[in-house]
Amino acid sequence: MLAEILDLAQAKRVTVKRVGRGKLDSAARTEAPQGVLAHAEPLPEADLDQLAKRRPDGPPPFLVVLDGVTDRSFTLHAYANRRLTRSSGYDLGAHASWFDSDAVDFDSVFSTGATFSYSRSFLLERLRLLAALGLYHSDDGTLDSTVASGLVGLRYTF
Repeated sequence: MLAEILDLAQAKRVTVKRVGRGKLDSAARTEAPQGVLAHAEPLPEADLDQLAKRRPDGPPPFLVVLDGVTDRSFTLHAYANRRLTRSSGYDLGAHASWFDSDAVDFDSVFSTGATFSYSRSFLLERLRLLAALGLYHSDDGTLDSTVASGLVGLRYTF
């Protein structure tokens, strides 16, 4: 990534100055400058009414505002449930996610998890039993952890 930035700067004849991490961090206006800091003139302010105004014979305006988009993440969720009888049923859920940041000293994170729960009503539908199990795994390149959880509960509705 830094090599690409250096190549672009050289192609545009932009002066590049290498400094130590402490100086970079103190000059940055963010907690994670990600190894690069650029000084530039402020952008001119734009009037939102002018940007949103439809041009004659043109398509309607389409505006997208993005701020600080440097990270990449992907998430997948799956969920299913089934009623077994009039008074019981189960739920099943699963997820997987991946997150990567360009921040210095930050590894990508991958996590997965699954939950299963069973519920059953008793006593004219007023008392409900719930039992749930969960299994979760996370790996950030430094710490690899797996956690299991279990829950059993009763709920009475007045």
